[in-house]
Amino acid sequence: YRYLLTLDKIFGLTVCGPEYYMILIKFRDLEQINRKWGYLEVDQILDEIGEGLQQSINDFAKGCNVIEGEALLFRMGTDYLIFVSYPLDFLRELSGQIRIHLDTYKKQWGLEAKSFF
Repeated sequence: YRYLLTLDKIFGLTVCGPEYYMILIKFRDLEQINRKWGYLEVDQILDEIGEGLQQSINDFAKGCNVIEGEALLFRMGTDYLIFVSYPLDFLRELSGQIRIHLDTYKKQWGLEAKSFF
């Protein structure tokens, strides 16, 4: 959050209108999974998930190069926060792409995630 505030103060964010959105991704039952696999293993998996999310955001941004906006990914402990300044229609598209990745991770590692925006 501090990083977003700093970027806002120095006009480092591309917010074209009054709207911006945040997507919060939280993983369920992570405490049990940490005990089962170990904290280091789960942390490495979360890093890999973050890399996949970042790739999704990068691919989405390349496809939306005519629309002004941006999406920034932040990791907060075991959760992810995505700041999005694209219009709502594009946010829904990005959210759908992220959901596809989260479903893949659920199948691959059994990590169930909820996303909120």
